[in-house]
Amino acid sequence: MKIFLNKIYFKLQFSFKKPLVYTNGDYIKQIAHFNQKQLLKNLDLHNFGLKTDQIEIRRKKYGINTLKNTKFNWILEFLKAYFGPFNIILAIITIYNLFSYFTTNDTSIYSLVAAIIVGTMILLSGTLIYIQSIRAFLLLNI
Repeated sequence: MKIFLNKIYFKLQFSFKKPLVYTNGDYIKQIAHFNQKQLLKNLDLHNFGLKTDQIEIRRKKYGINTLKNTKFNWILEFLKAYFGPFNIILAIITIYNLFSYFTTNDTSIYSLVAAIIVGTMILLSGTLIYIQSIRAFLLLNI
């Protein structure tokens, strides 16, 4: 258990730019070394899992475990959806195809068709990402 928690702590520590600060860091480190009996005794539990009356007592003591409601930033999510790295690469490909179609003397329509296909991919990709972010926000705030 200790090795598992240390690995998680190590990954979390280096996955963010800001250092992680825990309000109960010392307590978490202390109980990480407990066996099951010590953990049950320390947390005032008779077995793993809580009964209804224990839940009510803990809600009064610690508060309700809920997520904070946030506002959905429509413009920022739209920009993230349509100007992500994948869509920027596709836009560069589309611009190149359009440029090559209009600047070369070749009468081939392949560059124009490629630009239309890639442009459609940009629209579909951005739209799907945007819809998914809206759906995720709505699911979190129901």
